[in-house]
Amino acid sequence: MKKCISYVLASNVPEIIPFLLFIAVKIPLAIETIVIILIDMGTDLIPTITLAYEEAEEAIMETKPRTKDDHLVSAKCLLTSYGFIGMFENFAAFFAYVWVFYDYGETVSSIVGAGIDWRKPYNELEGE
Repeated sequence: MKKCISYVLASNVPEIIPFLLFIAVKIPLAIETIVIILIDMGTDLIPTITLAYEEAEEAIMETKPRTKDDHLVSAKCLLTSYGFIGMFENFAAFFAYVWVFYDYGETVSSIVGAGIDWRKPYNELEGE
């Protein structure tokens, strides 16, 4: 159960930070927020279910049970999920994001502040 919770918590960081940066620094969104929700619905379910059906660890019966005061989501779990794994995923995603812009001749300074005006409206797009 803890593994499933950690997986879901860690995947939330690289999903919310680009949207927060879009609001705060006005960088263009890599994908729309609704697409992130759709991706979550399709990709988070199966890995979480497989973690739930993972075979038990060898020494699981030798460890003491948690106390009544011990929570399923502890501070250590939150720090590992949000602080380490989530930030690593976020760094990797932003590296790819900036790399694609750089590949098309844009710099970070040219995209900061562009916000929603970065893309053209659908009716102004040309067929390639």
